[in-house]
Amino acid sequence: MEGNQKPEYYEDEIELIDYLRVIWKRKWLIIVGMLLCGLAAAIYGFTRHDAKMYRVSALIEIDPLIKSFTMEKTESMIESGMFNLGVLKDLSNSQGISKQEHLTFQVAIPTKGLNILDVGYKTPDVDLGKAVLNSVVKQLEEQFKEECELARYQLDKDMKTKDEHINDIQTGIETKKRDGAIEIARLKSQIRTIQFNIQLIEKRCDNDIIVKERDIRVHKANIKALREKVKIVNGTREETKRVLKETELSRKKLIAQREGIDLGSHGETGYLGMFMQCSCKLMLFTK
Repeated sequence: MEGNQKPEYYEDEIELIDYLRVIWKRKWLIIVGMLLCGLAAAIYGFTRHDAKMYRVSALIEIDPLIKSFTMEKTESMIESGMFNLGVLKDLSNSQGISKQEHLTFQVAIPTKGLNILDVGYKTPDVDLGKAVLNSVVKQLEEQFKEECELARYQLDKDMKTKDEHINDIQTGIETKKRDGAIEIARLKSQIRTIQFNIQLIEKRCDNDIIVKERDIRVHKANIKALREKVKIVNGTREETKRVLKETELSRKKLIAQREGIDLGSHGETGYLGMFMQCSCKLMLFTK
């Protein structure tokens, strides 16, 4: 009994055949739905265009003479969105861009050592990208013009200051030249006066030397004459001494004779002749 017993089936179990029966029963609904989905996908595929992104770029050369407008500053200005508001304002009437859109630029230095910036902007519309970059370049030019005007004003101010300084220096040089010329003329006049005085002094010295030499010659002659006179005087003095000695001897003799000799035998003539002889010798000495 147990060997021939069949397995029991529960009423809540669903077999695969039941699914197939349901699908087959609604086969037309499924087919129509699949056809509608395929048709919708075909229509969407043929009508939809894939959005391609393009990178529009512009090369901007920075003048290195403008020290306040460097490449780093320009790069920072573009990347920070400093010109975004101006771009959106310029392109407010253009299609494909809105005032709330956030513009993103890619800034790079393509070549080292060159003052050139590569500014790129990605957009599906090439013309719109060109307009955006043109607006950026225009604002950069305006900013550059302002910097140039400021630099030109500062340069003009510096040049004016330098010109005034140069004029002051030139005026000082001219004053120094004029004062130097006057001083040189004064010194030359003093030199001429000194030279003239030196010539006068030399002439006076020459005259004085001539006079002194003449005086020296005269004095030498006088000294020579005086020496001769001294010799004569010395000779006369010696003669006078001799005469005085003889006179003294004669006087003593006369005294002795006056006391012991008879005046009548000699007479007055002998005594007077001896006295006159002594007087003559004295006169010769005085001459």
